[in-house]
Amino acid sequence: RDPNQLEKTVNAELIKVKNWCNVNKLSINFAKTSFMIVKSARKRLNIPVDIRLPDKNGLFLHLKQNQHIKYLGVLIDEKMNWQYHIASVCARIAQNTGIFYKLRHFLTPRQLRQIYHTLIYPHVSYAIVAWGSAYKTHINKLQVKQNHFARVVFFEVLYGENTASALPLLNLLDLLTVKNIYQFKALKFIHDWHKQILPSIFNDFFHYAKNVHSYNTRYASQNNLYKSRFRTNMGRQTISAMAIDIWQNLPSIFKDLNIFAFNKNVKTYLLLNQFE
Repeated sequence: RDPNQLEKTVNAELIKVKNWCNVNKLSINFAKTSFMIVKSARKRLNIPVDIRLPDKNGLFLHLKQNQHIKYLGVLIDEKMNWQYHIASVCARIAQNTGIFYKLRHFLTPRQLRQIYHTLIYPHVSYAIVAWGSAYKTHINKLQVKQNHFARVVFFEVLYGENTASALPLLNLLDLLTVKNIYQFKALKFIHDWHKQILPSIFNDFFHYAKNVHSYNTRYASQNNLYKSRFRTNMGRQTISAMAIDIWQNLPSIFKDLNIFAFNKNVKTYLLLNQFE
């Protein structure tokens, strides 16, 4: 809320970080060190924030402010709308789709599907639990790229008024849409939590509805989760909010299956129920 207080607090903490590095004989690479302020899209900072780190000579070096950073292969942006990461994934898909223009003359659609799971699917599915709840306008850009791949495989018209729907083509290949890939990964995440195989840091990530209130309801009896209220759109788009609704809509017969059976049955269920 107060940029001046933010600047003062961070700079004081960075001196402690620098002292800790000195004690442990570590050095900070200033060329690769920057900062980013995460804020709401409606929040504007009219006052520049000056973040500084002392070097070995006691001089202060001013860090560069970035709009996005890359962390473990994911581009996190200051507004948390994932537009930079999705643009990066789109670029990778477009680059790899070009390979299928040549391969489609020599391989069957099923063989091309296997290559899809090597060249395209890993980019779409990687960390999608974190960013897959982005605005529909951003997700649609990825879906366009996936549709383009399907049309290439079946020699369909790629552009113009005669372009047919790509969903039947994706169904022929048994491929989930981008939206359903997110749903599948989100359901796997909750199922792993339900089976208590996630790291202990996630123990309190969700809560069963039946443990929050004492009275029994149909919702609570189906291993559904308690959904907290969020005041902001950013909060409503987190996995801890979005996945609860997806889990609620999943038939209860799937929820207690073992991991292998759960993955197989849920994927089939999503394939049979995916729409444009």
